[in-house]
Amino acid sequence: MSAPADPATAAAAVGPSDHRFQVDLRGVIELLSEHLYSGPRVVVRELLQNGVDALTARTAKDDDFALSDGRVTLELLPGRTTADGVAHPPTLSVRDNGVGLSEPEVHEFLAKIGRSAKRGDLQEESFIGRFGIGLLAGFLVAEEIVAVTRSVEPGAKPVEWRGRADGTYTVRTLNADLAPGTQVFLRAREDRLEHFEPEVVKQRAASYGSLLPFPVTFKHGAAEEPLNEEPPWERFSTDSPADREGLLEWAEGALGKTFLDAFPIRSDAGKVRGVALVRPESTVRSRTGDHRVYLKRMLLSEKADGLLPDWAFFVTCVLNADGLHPTASREELRDDADLAAAREELGMSLRRTLLRWAAKDRDRLHRLIDVHYRAVKRLAVEDEEFRKLAADWLPFETTAGRLRLEEIRKRSDDRLRFAATMDQFRQLAPVASAQGLVVINACYTDEQELLESLPDTLPVTAEKVTAADLSEEFGELDDAAWEAASDLLSVAADALAPLDCTPDVRRFEPATLPALYAIGEEASFLRDLERSKEDAGELWGGVLEDIKKARPQVEGPRLCLNWAHPLVRNLAATASTPDEQNGAVARGTVRTAVELLYVQSLMLGHYPLGEAEFELFGDSLLGLIAAAVDGRGVGGNGPANDGGGADG
Repeated sequence: MSAPADPATAAAAVGPSDHRFQVDLRGVIELLSEHLYSGPRVVVRELLQNGVDALTARTAKDDDFALSDGRVTLELLPGRTTADGVAHPPTLSVRDNGVGLSEPEVHEFLAKIGRSAKRGDLQEESFIGRFGIGLLAGFLVAEEIVAVTRSVEPGAKPVEWRGRADGTYTVRTLNADLAPGTQVFLRAREDRLEHFEPEVVKQRAASYGSLLPFPVTFKHGAAEEPLNEEPPWERFSTDSPADREGLLEWAEGALGKTFLDAFPIRSDAGKVRGVALVRPESTVRSRTGDHRVYLKRMLLSEKADGLLPDWAFFVTCVLNADGLHPTASREELRDDADLAAAREELGMSLRRTLLRWAAKDRDRLHRLIDVHYRAVKRLAVEDEEFRKLAADWLPFETTAGRLRLEEIRKRSDDRLRFAATMDQFRQLAPVASAQGLVVINACYTDEQELLESLPDTLPVTAEKVTAADLSEEFGELDDAAWEAASDLLSVAADALAPLDCTPDVRRFEPATLPALYAIGEEASFLRDLERSKEDAGELWGGVLEDIKKARPQVEGPRLCLNWAHPLVRNLAATASTPDEQNGAVARGTVRTAVELLYVQSLMLGHYPLGEAEFELFGDSLLGLIAAAVDGRGVGGNGPANDGGGADG
């Protein structure tokens, strides 16, 4: 078998021949319909956009022509039936007085997919459309596109171009005296008649083109209606009370929603101008893509994303960008360096507004914080200047209820204690409240980071607290009480030793809580590691054991028995029962009770139970039931100790 020929050598031997790619136009139309454009509604947008770009191009060729001299007219010609009984469906016409095309340009630009006519004297960024496919959108609703055009060049003749969905087209020169510009006709397909309803066409034309800087008109029959309105960023260009009130009224009508506040926003990067509307409801961070964005004053998207920093999810913006770039579908902004620069500068514009409110208009900032404290906290994390001005007004969930930071500082002498997780907060809440301590629930996004950053800007300390930390502030027992509790501690130590837990007796509030499981952060991590080992296989179990060995040795968990609770004093008295009075049985009952208090304290602290703890719970519960059946209840061997000393 001979070796395969080298491709380069084979090509040289046979001789090259050039061929052109063949385009299946129907396939391209299907691609546009299903994958590029969101649907047939974009046809009106594409025709409008072609008109806008034709007007822009004319400003470069005709020194006497300004963009404000341009005009675009959409006319819907109703369907009719001729005398011979032939039904003619409705036709949409879009006419502009832009640059127009000569016959050579018609062949060059209308009949070549991907070859845009928007080139030459102006930079590409001057145009909205830049991909040479806009006119093809007409095939989404029509079998034929007719364009009648006359170039603005002196002596140019009008030209008619007819393009068909099968990929063929015809061109002819017209003997008519037409003004420069282009008029496109689309005759409705039978299965697309709903897109040629007068109200549908008018609504779409107004949605996409009402803010354009030249007249946009809709005609139907004898009626001719202008669609233009003044952009909100020009109509309400200041942050004065009058402009703010007018902007809120406009937003309610235009967006169908009442907003909390409104103010101008801008960025030189991307040439962005617009308005920011403060949402009336609290919003999650992931919901950021509902900004209405115009590109050169033509609607690009009503659900744009990526224009603002992540923390700015409390506003809906209506923006116009003259210096940003669309994707090929012209339904989103291209994520490029220009968009990134505009996003950063828009974020700075928002920051400046909030800083101004913090310094001069605190009522507005308070209203915003009351609803959007999550977003404002994120900003406070990122911006030291804003944190310094506004941190005291930020609300936090605490063991004393919802409080602003300034109130927390007053109650805690600028010592900010916080719990890092919801489970820790739930465990600490009744104990801290009873002690008169304010502990902040910092389990929510950004809160721990914010609290830890506050000492950099305010005269406060911030410390993460656990049940073990709080237990250090519990009241010590006097000597008499320690003597009364000594036997209970001995029994409890024996019961808890297999669980790597140490008993302790303190007096603390609330008196209704008999025991508290007190564990530090590092010890809690090791406990979670041990629980994970139970569910891991041999390999991962070994890895977890190695991690455990590498951690520093720390004090283990403690079970704090509350001497203020009558049950604990009762157990202490029972544990002191002399042997000749069935003391061994009494101490066994006390041991079972301690084991149950241990499991209960884990559950109250929302700590997951391991296999050994589940087994302990079952055995202890059965032991108490058996003791009750045998008539050996806790405390059944003597009266309850009502004090155990001066501290009792």
